[in-house]
Amino acid sequence: MTITRIDAEARWSDVVIHNQTLYYTGVPSNLDADACAQTADTLAQIDAVLEKQGSSKSRILDATIFLADGADFAAMNQAWDAWVVAGHAPVRCTVQAKLMNPKYKVEIKIIAAVYDSRGRVARASVAPPGKKPRQSRYPAHSPDSGVNAFYGLHTSQADQPRRRQEARSIVLSARTPHELFLQLQRLLRHTFQRFTIAGRLFCVAPH
Repeated sequence: MTITRIDAEARWSDVVIHNQTLYYTGVPSNLDADACAQTADTLAQIDAVLEKQGSSKSRILDATIFLADGADFAAMNQAWDAWVVAGHAPVRCTVQAKLMNPKYKVEIKIIAAVYDSRGRVARASVAPPGKKPRQSRYPAHSPDSGVNAFYGLHTSQADQPRRRQEARSIVLSARTPHELFLQLQRLLRHTFQRFTIAGRLFCVAPH
């Protein structure tokens, strides 16, 4: 599968997209602000990146937040709670860590789902609006599915009891395997299932 690297440099890429999943790490640009304002700034950057790539914060799957000072946990959560979409909160982990830029109070790493080139999250398994789903040529499995296959696809539901009884009579009245084969072949003359005579015999035989 294709890996897309956006604004790649020697050491890192700003964004990486693979298998309809986006990876991004945001850092604040307002370095003189407090933890709440830095968090809000970083989250705004995340919004911009997601929107540009056809996604949104409601599609974030996982977020890891790095705080330089654990005392800023409440301030960070203040900005986070005002930003996160109710009912769509991602998996989240908050870690206290020494960040390499001493002015960073927060750093946020996210993983988010993105749409494909056709505007879908994944390949759709449903028919487009106004179009009926494609149906199988063959009947769904049921107690009568063997009978349907035995008589061919054109046996009506109302006609099945009579045809089943007819087949049972043939099975019970045949005196030799060869005679049974000839009678079943005649019964199936107008169906598409001649090649399955032997295999379908047990579908109509009494149990």
